[in-house]
Amino acid sequence: MSSQQRKQAIQTLLKRGQLKKLAVELNMSYSYLSQVFSPATAITFTSKLARRVEKALGLIDGQLDKDQQTVSFQKSPNGLLALVLRGRAATIQEQLIEQRVETSVAIKIGEICNHADLVIYNKDNSIFLVAEQSKDYDSTHKSEQLIMLMAITGARYGVAFAPDSGLSTDDDDLKYLTEHKRSVWYESKDGKIISTAVGPEGFYDYSGI
Repeated sequence: MSSQQRKQAIQTLLKRGQLKKLAVELNMSYSYLSQVFSPATAITFTSKLARRVEKALGLIDGQLDKDQQTVSFQKSPNGLLALVLRGRAATIQEQLIEQRVETSVAIKIGEICNHADLVIYNKDNSIFLVAEQSKDYDSTHKSEQLIMLMAITGARYGVAFAPDSGLSTDDDDLKYLTEHKRSVWYESKDGKIISTAVGPEGFYDYSGI
C-alpha cells in the first residue's frame, strides 16, 4: 500500500475536529499530522505511523491499507468512537462550567451495574443528563435502554445520538445545522419520561446532539 493510498484512506475516516483529538492521543504535532495526512504534500505516511493511527482509532490492524468501503473497528475504549465522545464531552464542559461532565460512567443500583456513555451532573451530584452514543441511536432497544437509565438515575434529560450527529460532510461548514441532527431525546416531566424534539435550550448549538 502506498503513502498516497493511506492518505486517501485516512481522509475518508476523519471528520472535522477529530484530527486535533488524534494528535493529542498520539502525542504528536497537529500541524505535522495535517501534512502527513494531506494528499497534497510529499511527506510520507509510513506503514509504522499507519499502525499507530489504527490503534488510536480502534481500527483493525492494517485497515488503512485496505479498501475503505468497509471500516472495521475493534471493541476498544481508545477507538474512534471513544475519541469522538471525549471531544463532545470536552465541548459540553466548556459551556457548562458549573456542571461536571464525564464519559463511560458505570452506574450501579443495588446489584445491577449499568453503563452510560456520557453523564452530566448537577452541582449536588444529582444527574442532569444521561447519553448513549450509538449508530443505532433511533432503535427501539436503544430508547428502552436510555429510558431505563433515566429512571434509575433520576436524570432530567436523556439522549441517544449517532457519532456523527450534527456533522456535515462539508469541511467548510463550521456550524451544527438542524438537518444534520441525529439524536433522540427524552425528558422527565411531572413524574413521566416523555419523548421530546430537543434537549436543553441551546444544547444542540454547541454539542451537535
